[in-house]
Amino acid sequence: MRYVFINKTQELEVTHMLAPTVKPKILGPLHDIRIKAGQVLHVDVDYIGEPQPSVFWYNDDKELLADVRTTITAINNHSVFHAVNTTRGDSGQYKIRLKNDSGEDQGTFNVIVLDTPGSPEGPLNYDEIQANSVDISWNPPKDDGGSPIT
Repeated sequence: MRYVFINKTQELEVTHMLAPTVKPKILGPLHDIRIKAGQVLHVDVDYIGEPQPSVFWYNDDKELLADVRTTITAINNHSVFHAVNTTRGDSGQYKIRLKNDSGEDQGTFNVIVLDTPGSPEGPLNYDEIQANSVDISWNPPKDDGGSPIT
């Protein structure tokens, strides 16, 4: 924009360039992920936004921060979440949230880390006892390992 100010003694011209603003937007869909325990969880997300948005990652609404197993980067409209040695505790609904002065956007996806199921829950029931066999039953484990037990 160009402004001209005139008073009785002088003329002053001011040029002001406004920085473009773009509301953050995640590009492309986010997909659910199933991996085995111990593997790497790696998620790449492209986005737009001006000024450059702040990027936040969450698992089950708890903000995720970088630590010895996890790195989080956000550079040039691209964010990467990377976690090594995954465990069942890494399962959950993940969310990426982008925010700048123009607004915000967020997207979610589910992560399931598969592992060995927990031990069956008691009590152990003897349903039928015969001379050569015994039918027994028990309750399923609290943790199914990420996959239904059949």
